[in-house]
Amino acid sequence: GNTFDSRLVIDGRRSGRTMFYHGNRFPRGAIGEVDFLWNSSIEKDRVVWIWAHPAYAAEIIYDLVTTFGLAKEEDMETDNTPPEGVEMEKLEKRNVPFCRTPKYSNGGLRMTILKDTLNRFRLTGPLSQAVIAKVLQAVDFKKRSVDDWATKFHGEDPARKLVYSNQVKFWRKVRSFTSPAQLPPNCVMPLTVYDPRFTAPKIRTKAMYSEDGPELIQSPLEAKELTSPIWSSDVRDQVTADKLSTAQVNEMRSDKLVPGLDVEKSESADINFPAIPVLLLQRPGSQQMGKRLGYNSGWDIICPAGYGMPLWVALVMSGGRAAGIRENELLERESWVIGPFVPDSDAGLREDNERKKELLDKHFRLPPAKRHNYTELGVPSPFKCQWDLLVRDWSDQDEFYVLRNKFVLRSLQNSLDNRVKVCRIDPPGALLAVSITFPPHKGKGLLSPFAHICIPQKGDTELQGKPHASHRPIVEPKHQDANRTKRRELHTLHQSLLKRLARKRKKARDAKKTGKEVTETDADSKEIVEEHAKLLQELWLPSNSSIKNHCLRTVIGFVTNGDYSFTESMSSGVGYLSLDGLLYYLSTVPVGNEVLVRCTNSSQYRSARINIIL
Repeated sequence: GNTFDSRLVIDGRRSGRTMFYHGNRFPRGAIGEVDFLWNSSIEKDRVVWIWAHPAYAAEIIYDLVTTFGLAKEEDMETDNTPPEGVEMEKLEKRNVPFCRTPKYSNGGLRMTILKDTLNRFRLTGPLSQAVIAKVLQAVDFKKRSVDDWATKFHGEDPARKLVYSNQVKFWRKVRSFTSPAQLPPNCVMPLTVYDPRFTAPKIRTKAMYSEDGPELIQSPLEAKELTSPIWSSDVRDQVTADKLSTAQVNEMRSDKLVPGLDVEKSESADINFPAIPVLLLQRPGSQQMGKRLGYNSGWDIICPAGYGMPLWVALVMSGGRAAGIRENELLERESWVIGPFVPDSDAGLREDNERKKELLDKHFRLPPAKRHNYTELGVPSPFKCQWDLLVRDWSDQDEFYVLRNKFVLRSLQNSLDNRVKVCRIDPPGALLAVSITFPPHKGKGLLSPFAHICIPQKGDTELQGKPHASHRPIVEPKHQDANRTKRRELHTLHQSLLKRLARKRKKARDAKKTGKEVTETDADSKEIVEEHAKLLQELWLPSNSSIKNHCLRTVIGFVTNGDYSFTESMSSGVGYLSLDGLLYYLSTVPVGNEVLVRCTNSSQYRSARINIIL
């Protein structure tokens, strides 16, 4: 995959995405995926922006500081001047000027934490093209007479004026397309636009495509045409400080000849509305084999601090729909993309533990008659994927990692399709990401998280989907629940203890009313109930030391994200397999890529197909 020094991204014409590791621990020690963008400037000191998920951003900062030996700089610029005006007082609390951002250096390298100084919005879907074309209106400096930062940056220098003219021409071509996937992948486009509060519609509208036919774009802008004022900290701070208040914006909107008229349609020769610099980053969408090309494509918009809410409102009013974590997980599942929490990272481990705790609490809030007995179903870990046990069973390794080498993954996919021999892969103890689909002709079934991926035996997959008169479905036999008697005895003792404590509390209340001396009870009822609940959980879900041969079929992996796919009209998802388990599968199953999958709430095995995610 891409790295920071890849030829595709080093000149700043395209953005990149890569996995970040702890120093000197590759291929182990993964932290998480980061997005990055190089400044196209040809100056001696190069600049790269790195975006990381909040769950592991601090971990990346710590690793960079320790790897490069960076020391934190003392803040020498302290401005104690009180803010002027209501708008500046609001911005003072929410936005951090560049002089107050944390900085680290070692003499040859300097790192600045730009948290709270930039906003990044992500638009997904084919209509994202029409939305940004409606919201972002390029500034026309030919009609502009105000002497502000934008005029000084773009209008005074002839070279910059030519660069901006080329950027506007490229933007007009981009606006004619009907989908972001039609553009060069990961291309970068800088632009200076009007304040979105002046271009937003009065009422919520639906974005429509341009009627003009798209013009051919074979490559992104050249590196020399990517000059943008947003890279300058002075410009960003000035743009934030010069932000107009809502009252001033409403007054300027009302002064227009037709209130609510778009800026580009105005006939006024003096268009002096405030301008802001933005960066547009194209996302190409799905490139996976078997998926619709360009699915999940869209745009990322980067703007200075202070303009997050105005841009958000303008996007929503122009036809955008706000989405959250649930919708993001759905898009990841539909496009066969692994989320930010990978199993070989500390952030992924924390997320798995938190999710397990939430699901455990939800499970034990149900009455016993409404719970699944996972012991009888033969599911040792229904709320967490036990990667450590899986890898230990297959390779005798205490540590595991996710295999991300594209060349090796392609060779494994080739072996999965054609049964080509694969050479030995070092180091051992690897997991690899796969996509799982339930073919409709193989019968019903809904894929769910934590489902087991198993190796079929001879004849298992051929019988799937045939009439029940010709075969019997593959069913996990009922396992023996050795703790059933212990749970009943513990429940009986606990109930008698609670009754005894209740009688003591009643005697204490009666004694208090008559003025007699109150004796303390044996123990607090709340502590007893919590201890009893913890003991019962251990009896309901006992820990296991092995998972490979716990079920009727040999387990080689787990599903991490699965549900019904609306784009494929079938159940699908993503998960991970043990590399040694996959190699064993290739040696025992002579042809095909079909496996057996069993969900945690079912005893029936269903046929599914797997493909390696590249």
